[in-house]
Amino acid sequence: MNKLLYPKLLSTASFGLLLIATQAYAKTQSLKAPTLAKREQSSLQKCRKKALIDFQDKKLNKESAKKAIQLCNDQFAGASIYQDCKKNTMIQNRDQPSKLKAGLEQCRKTQQMLSFDRSQPVPLVHWQNKWFFAGINMSLTLPLDFTEPGNFSCSYLQQAASEAKSADFVVFGNRLNAFPAWQTSKPQVLKQWNAKIAKQGSYWDIKNVRLYPSSGTNSPKVFFPSGPCHLNVEPGNLFKGISVHYLIDRIGQQLVPYFAVAYYKPDQTTLTVSSIAQSARNSLGDSFHVDSKAKNYQLLTTTPVTVFDDEGDPADLCAAPRPHEIVALIHKSSDDASRPAYLLVANIKNLCEYGDRLTAQILSAKNPNVTP
Repeated sequence: MNKLLYPKLLSTASFGLLLIATQAYAKTQSLKAPTLAKREQSSLQKCRKKALIDFQDKKLNKESAKKAIQLCNDQFAGASIYQDCKKNTMIQNRDQPSKLKAGLEQCRKTQQMLSFDRSQPVPLVHWQNKWFFAGINMSLTLPLDFTEPGNFSCSYLQQAASEAKSADFVVFGNRLNAFPAWQTSKPQVLKQWNAKIAKQGSYWDIKNVRLYPSSGTNSPKVFFPSGPCHLNVEPGNLFKGISVHYLIDRIGQQLVPYFAVAYYKPDQTTLTVSSIAQSARNSLGDSFHVDSKAKNYQLLTTTPVTVFDDEGDPADLCAAPRPHEIVALIHKSSDDASRPAYLLVANIKNLCEYGDRLTAQILSAKNPNVTP
């Protein structure tokens, strides 16, 4: 069993989108594509089995068990679709061997499309109004007791979900006044909180969020808790590693897909920043445009980003009128600006809706004019 060095997000917002390599390892296995598919199918069966056992043990009623099984099908969409496709193909072409063979091959291709394909430089697929990154459904909110995908290790995420101090607070920051609950809050609240941030030093943690000072404004920047799952199979010749990060909602007992990162091997010579940008645009759709103005990265959005933080990274993406649903960023290698270091794809819609809930909870104290 091999060990692969994974870059890990620095757990402070002061570095914006900067990723650094730390001694964070994930065990990997070198598996062929058919084996990857079987592991995904095994994860689906494990998830379904858990739902049935919970129903038998009366932890779930009939309706809740149906919803749990549907959640399994959505979480492991490639495997679920393959099984349904295979079943229908075998019934319809039972007496036609040539059509049966062709139909089963098409079933396998569909699963491969929705799963991790090592040969594709951009592991992103938009299918039936859902986003998949390396086989992970980036449109699907999961319960805290979710079934771990067979091709990913989620120990970091599970630890972050159970221990607040283990969470990351990274990537896209927003000023608090980007969220509706703060647009009607009294100035005295922000004044007190800014004083608390200044007293603490660089940031202040409160009610599962992290607040930073925002230069030129009296509204602090807010970052939300998240944790990663890491790909735990050999990623092939193009990738150094892949991770998917979830926002942690401890009150709602759920995990919300936030962003995914594909780290490229520094010694690969076939990929360029431009080629990744074009491939990402092909996956995202023609409505996305490539912005190359930044020195260290290229940005893909449907609407130009107009607000940036002190490090030059996109900020306040949740501010009205919220035109962004998905944002992609290709960061350039520090050794060769023509080569990609990583591709980051973020579900901004999820981030903003999650932020609405948590910022409203912060102000839910009986007396919001004092520090909760």
